[in-house]
Amino acid sequence: MLHISKRTLQHYRDDGLIPFIKLEWKILFRESDIIKVLEDNYQVSRLKVVNASILSKFLFN
Repeated sequence: MLHISKRTLQHYRDDGLIPFIKLEWKILFRESDIIKVLEDNYQVSRLKVVNASILSKFLFN
């Protein structure tokens, strides 16, 4: 979905970039938290402007 490795996701967790919930052996992420991180860190490209809500629909569908 996000096109990043498990290790990169672990770094994001360890660095506190993405909040998570740990249930026994599972690590869960709220979609709303990931969308917020994407929106907060989104940088406009000079080549193409993409609405963050459109980007989130692409990532989660």
